[in-house]
Amino acid sequence: MSRVNVRYIVNDIDAAIPFYTDMLGFKVAVHPAPGGWNRIQLEVEDIEATVNRLNLAGKRFRNDIVTGNGGKQILIEDPSGNPIELFRPF
Repeated sequence: MSRVNVRYIVNDIDAAIPFYTDMLGFKVAVHPAPGGWNRIQLEVEDIEATVNRLNLAGKRFRNDIVTGNGGKQILIEDPSGNPIELFRPF
């Protein structure tokens, strides 16, 4: 794992960006469209191998691997049902 990101879903992206960057010192890595769930995003080296290992351990996923603009992703649930995004950038 090379990087961990936190994704918060907000009502107003244009208001949220200056709050987190100017007031709290965050840096914008990506500017995706709104929607989805709040979640932690873990970058992985090999998403297919990671998903295979977790499947063999009986872990629950919310979807199959999806390929988007920036890479591949899948959502796994922690034991409490919280989504964690596994992400492999291009």
